[in-house]
Amino acid sequence: MPILEPFRTVPRDMREWGRWFASLDVKADSLDDDIVQEIHIVDDSVTLAKLADMATNSFMARNTAGVGDPEILSALESQIVLQVNSRVTVITTSHSAGDERFILVDDDTAGGPVTVSLDAVASRVNHVYYIKKLGNTGFVTIDPDGAELIEFSSNLILSSKGNSATIISDGSAWSVV
Repeated sequence: MPILEPFRTVPRDMREWGRWFASLDVKADSLDDDIVQEIHIVDDSVTLAKLADMATNSFMARNTAGVGDPEILSALESQIVLQVNSRVTVITTSHSAGDERFILVDDDTAGGPVTVSLDAVASRVNHVYYIKKLGNTGFVTIDPDGAELIEFSSNLILSSKGNSATIISDGSAWSVV
């Protein structure tokens, strides 16, 4: 499978195309009646510099099944793909948060309010929780340990279906990010 340069038996304009293909680091499987049938990217020709137009805090990967172009994923989506501390817990009753990252609260099944109790902030330094309210039935209260605060308040309440909070411990307080 030779690179498309130089061409010996094709018309001059095809030679120009050949140089263009070569500059793109591609190879042609076959030339048939002066028509390129297939083009392949040469190994190692896609560089990080060529991916420079990606958004900040994003990753190139595949989060869904299928073929085609890779997807540009957010940092959160990438954590799920990489399975970095991404344990998901679905709760239907009040719950003491532990090592999990994602807490989905099914308050419709609970039939009323649900409380997510957090550990002492000092025991969860740099730990991030993603907490989401799935239902319409009750409030979801995120309750720090003892007299600790979350965003300078004694608790955080998710009141509407789909509300969510991302919180992190800095070792002395819980912050919403």
